[in-house]
Amino acid sequence: MTCICGLTCLYFIITNIQYWVTLYLINNIGATETMAQTAFAIICVTAPTSGAVASGPLTKCAGGYESKNALKLGLGLAILCGAVAFPLPFLDNFYLICTDLWFYLFMGGMIVPLMTGCYLANVEEEYRTTASALANIFYFAFGCAPAPYIWGVVQKATGGKMSRWGLITTLLVNIPPIILMIIAVAYQSYKEEEAEITEQEMSMQMS
Repeated sequence: MTCICGLTCLYFIITNIQYWVTLYLINNIGATETMAQTAFAIICVTAPTSGAVASGPLTKCAGGYESKNALKLGLGLAILCGAVAFPLPFLDNFYLICTDLWFYLFMGGMIVPLMTGCYLANVEEEYRTTASALANIFYFAFGCAPAPYIWGVVQKATGGKMSRWGLITTLLVNIPPIILMIIAVAYQSYKEEEAEITEQEMSMQMS
């Protein structure tokens, strides 16, 4: 469930970026409409795709989706995403923003298949189709659907189209996935320790 909630937050952010970032580049940074749309089209095509491609070999190096290192890898990527996102609302240079945005979406593209694989690996095979369907309902109901509206409400409340608080508020949503992944890693460590103790007790009883 922590993986699904973390991905919901990521979809919330990505939806807002897709919906609003070209207007942000035009209104707040002063880019022309052509520059903003061209740059964003290139970023959207190349960054998530490259991230998804890179995710496979990286996950394999970590031992696969069922490995105890998979969640730790997800936590590391979530922290990197937060670090990359932090300076974005404070940058005024068009090219720096585009570069930062590219790396953010690249790492987001790495996280999505990794976390999807992690939660599906922990579901029994006969229930995976249902789990995937319910997860997608969750993503759209709590991530994609409310995202543009919330950005608009924040913008309206903080000064209109020139406000940067829509982007700031959106990027603050990077914090919950980090907390959720810390909980998931801690719980995984607890279960492993518990299983090890149980195994040792059974071994002592048998001997």
